[in-house]
Amino acid sequence: MVFRTCCLNIPFKGNNFLSVGQSQTIDLLDLLELKWLPIRKQLYLRKAILVFKCMNEMAPGYLADRFVKRFSISGRQTRSSQLLDIPPLKTTAGQRSFYYQSVKLWDDPSDRLKFCKNVNTFKFVLRRKLLNEFLNN
Repeated sequence: MVFRTCCLNIPFKGNNFLSVGQSQTIDLLDLLELKWLPIRKQLYLRKAILVFKCMNEMAPGYLADRFVKRFSISGRQTRSSQLLDIPPLKTTAGQRSFYYQSVKLWDDPSDRLKFCKNVNTFKFVLRRKLLNEFLNN
């Protein structure tokens, strides 16, 4: 995998810069050496951090108030009562919205990161997890 760039100075190991000109490329080995995540993983990380802040009341009210747990709708204590209510969006445009994707991300049963108490811990653990996934594939 090769990434083409146009005149880019990348901070690399202290005050040194990795200069990439018009004719040079950044390949996968450079990304691995820099320990950078691919764009999709980087976007996933940012979205997950914002959702974590919303669910732990660290985000602005206009974002945090949108997320509704299933318990508050049905009033019943079930196994899924702590999950978020999934909006009934059937169009592709609706499913690309931040709200819909965040609910899907937060309700992921395999991810136990949502039980972290601190944002910095959450960021560190999730970034390490995503980086390990990227390096192992």
